[in-house]
Amino acid sequence: MEYRAFFDKGSSELSKEYQPDLDKVAKKLKEYETATMRIEGHASADEVTDTDAVLQPDSLSRNRALIVKNYLVIQHQIAPERLSIASYGAEQPIAPSDTEEGKFMNRRVYGLAQEPED
Repeated sequence: MEYRAFFDKGSSELSKEYQPDLDKVAKKLKEYETATMRIEGHASADEVTDTDAVLQPDSLSRNRALIVKNYLVIQHQIAPERLSIASYGAEQPIAPSDTEEGKFMNRRVYGLAQEPED
């Protein structure tokens, strides 16, 4: 099961519009008790400055992934060890960064929940 959420520039706040889909993910994770989820945080190129690169180039994308993980843990009591996070900063865009729409698409969290392979 896949999950996607998009964020406003410079924000790691999970918009209410993406919570119902995350609630569905939680329901499936509860149904399949051995399933795990990898949560990836991403940023747009215009959110990563030279100053950020010296400090923490992936801090915003990491916060985005943590917000989703924490929502599942706190709101749905999903065991945290079932949820892993990765943060990529602006390293893996899915759209060109030359338009506002493209930048918006790159400010995202992508999650993949799956059963472990036997």
